[in-house]
Amino acid sequence: MATHRADASQMLDDRGYSGKLIRGQNPAMLMEKAVRDRITESYYWKEQCFGLNEATLCDRAVDVTYVGGITGTAQKPTPFLCLAFKLLQLAPEKDIILEYLSNEEFKYLRALGAFYVRLTFDPAEVYKTLEPLLADYRKLRRRVRTGYSLTYIDQFVDELMVKDRVCATSLWKLPSRQQLEDFDLLDERVSPLAGELDDSDADDDGDRRTRDGSREGEDPNARRKGEEDGEIDGRRNVAPGFVPRPSFPSNDSVPRSYFLGHHRAGLSEMKSLLSSIDVVIECRDYRVPLTSRNPLLEESLAGRRRLVVYTKRDLGSNGAEVDRLREAKLKEWNRPAPVFFSDHRRKADVRSILDYEKHTSGSALSLTGCRALVVGMPNVGKSSLLNALRLVGVGRGKAARTGAQPGVTRKIGTSVKIAEGDDGQEGLYVLDTPGVFMPYVPDAESMLKLALCANVKDTIVLPVMLADYLLYHMNLRSPATYATYHEPTNDIVALLTAVGRKTGRLRKGGEPDLEATALWIVQRWRNGMLGRFVLDDVSDEVLHGAQDTPLSYSQRVKAHKTARKAKAKLKKPSSPGGS
Repeated sequence: MATHRADASQMLDDRGYSGKLIRGQNPAMLMEKAVRDRITESYYWKEQCFGLNEATLCDRAVDVTYVGGITGTAQKPTPFLCLAFKLLQLAPEKDIILEYLSNEEFKYLRALGAFYVRLTFDPAEVYKTLEPLLADYRKLRRRVRTGYSLTYIDQFVDELMVKDRVCATSLWKLPSRQQLEDFDLLDERVSPLAGELDDSDADDDGDRRTRDGSREGEDPNARRKGEEDGEIDGRRNVAPGFVPRPSFPSNDSVPRSYFLGHHRAGLSEMKSLLSSIDVVIECRDYRVPLTSRNPLLEESLAGRRRLVVYTKRDLGSNGAEVDRLREAKLKEWNRPAPVFFSDHRRKADVRSILDYEKHTSGSALSLTGCRALVVGMPNVGKSSLLNALRLVGVGRGKAARTGAQPGVTRKIGTSVKIAEGDDGQEGLYVLDTPGVFMPYVPDAESMLKLALCANVKDTIVLPVMLADYLLYHMNLRSPATYATYHEPTNDIVALLTAVGRKTGRLRKGGEPDLEATALWIVQRWRNGMLGRFVLDDVSDEVLHGAQDTPLSYSQRVKAHKTARKAKAKLKKPSSPGGS
């Protein structure tokens, strides 16, 4: 007698499966077993997903009102996750999925198609298919364990391309876009603003100006006349008469310290390990090459060979001549320490660091191997650099956790091998360390630079203030950076209002959500989508002043106490019997 088998069990049984394979396996197996079990045991799956095909699944997707994975205390799967699993079982043709994505009316159907693309398409097809969706700014509701949160289609798609886990589903490792471009699998993605930014940098390069903005030997009156006519330095200004702010106003409310408990504990542990360390690799952020230098680390870890790596080069350099001149100045400024500029996704950059260290370590590799300590400010890319060195050196995957916010690494990890030794010798090992913030930031603008580069948590400085500081820098370089949203302006509220309305970041009643919009703008710049530029002034004069070693934390505390005592003595009234 024949027995009836539910389609869930039949599709999940590999024995006798003769359907389409994705990366050599049944597509339904792309989700973890625990997630599959929760889906097939859920009421929505049994009631709404039985017998669906590619056409009828659209009717179910239209009724979806939020995205999400496993939610609630009962760990129930969302309808979105159930339908995604059903798609994996059906394994439809690519044309059908592309039709899902092209439907602009139903945004959750588009999100479902994007999720399926990320799980099943080849790497190059993932980028080609999903990148156009980054221009879709419509809102999405996201179901989390304790309720709902707000997200957007472009943000959801961005998470699919950069995160390892979305909607309770582990995503396969997506190669970086740069790797695919190196293998000619993708065309180079050129920003429409690249030409404008290069022209701006080229015009700034080598031009020495007086305080009124004119070049040496240039008539200031003629320059002002050109500004009134809308032309500056031989090129049309974006908005005739627009003049950016010459400086950013100081704000005493900006905190001057982010020196946390695990920073102090991590620094103490680094000192205790110093005797077994051969080289210290100090990471600094390319966008703030001077501000991200931590004198406390240099003082505490002195006595060991030091290597300086400026990370996140891809977010601050356009490859122009002015960038090359800046890098040459930084190399000279850091002498005698060798200096490297790195984008951890470019194998050539990572390989140059590995080759130098293997060559320099020399005899240390012959006995117990060479031990290196990766140090730096929070969230400057230490763990990402370690993972890149490991991938290029020994061909192995991630060994250190990474994240977009500081504080992911809170203690020193175990030794990670990043290079093999020659002829049976020991290789090169690296220790990842927590970021250590400087005890005291000298001025408010330095803190704003570090906060803008995510070296402190986003809760430390108000998002609107960060967006205003970013606007100040964008105006100094090219207001065309944000021309899609607003004409050139120095008013951050006007810009945030325009961006909020254009991207749909609104509160109840249709009013723009300024704080959410400010965070979105800041995050776009951090990802290199609103211009790539350096925040620090790397001129000869500034570099000469930065050579002076700042006061240590203890020296600052002592100086502060001395100043307080002197002030108290001045206020203390003299005794009655005194002369």
